[in-house]
Amino acid sequence: MTVVEGSTPARVGSVWRCTVHVADRIAAAYIKPVPVYQIVREVLCALIAQDVGLPALRPGVVLVEDTPLSEHGRYAFGTLATDTRELQGMRDDTVLRSQLARWQHMALAVAFDEWIANSDRTPSNLLFRGASQFVLIDHGEAIPADLPPDGASTTNLLARLAYSDVSRDEEFAAVRRVQNAATAFSRVNMAAIENASLAGSWDPDAMLPECCRLLTDRLPHLPDLIAQRFGDPQRNLPMQPRRGTTRP
Repeated sequence: MTVVEGSTPARVGSVWRCTVHVADRIAAAYIKPVPVYQIVREVLCALIAQDVGLPALRPGVVLVEDTPLSEHGRYAFGTLATDTRELQGMRDDTVLRSQLARWQHMALAVAFDEWIANSDRTPSNLLFRGASQFVLIDHGEAIPADLPPDGASTTNLLARLAYSDVSRDEEFAAVRRVQNAATAFSRVNMAAIENASLAGSWDPDAMLPECCRLLTDRLPHLPDLIAQRFGDPQRNLPMQPRRGTTRP
């Protein structure tokens, strides 16, 4: 995307609303002026989420050179404006948990946050579409630079929101659902993700390919990391489902 010449950005919370050129049209977009390492994580995580069927906004990179948004350099992260709204009026954990409990992507989203070591899935980093439908946003702090392939994230807020009040039997079943859901990540084509990111034109230090390698190395450890997150001492499931079984 490029900022339309003469357009005036308007601040909306921590982001800016601006008019941009994208492809062959002009559209409204939300822009986050952040360092390149955060753009890398935003773009990579959103592309992976979409690839495995998780609801996420289509990521974009905005050329902001010579605009008021260039505080971190030539580029910023952006998404096209949508009618999806934040979780207004759902700050009460009880209400939020009741909605999450019926969300069809809950187990996959918990596994995803564990894989990318995302410790920042606060309610403000979920968008709500109504009827237990959510969209994942804000992955700028995922995949921390010092993360070892077998290292757990500080916390998994989504897992805590969804499963903190369940019984031990329900928690045990949740571990299995999350581990089974995580098998979807073994089908992610990281080379295709890199190509789709167009990172070669805006990521001069090749941080995105390095993040792809880290996630690839992390994948075999994911069942154990999920079990550790829930404190499950039982035998963990492999990342590949057994032939003849179906994924819940």
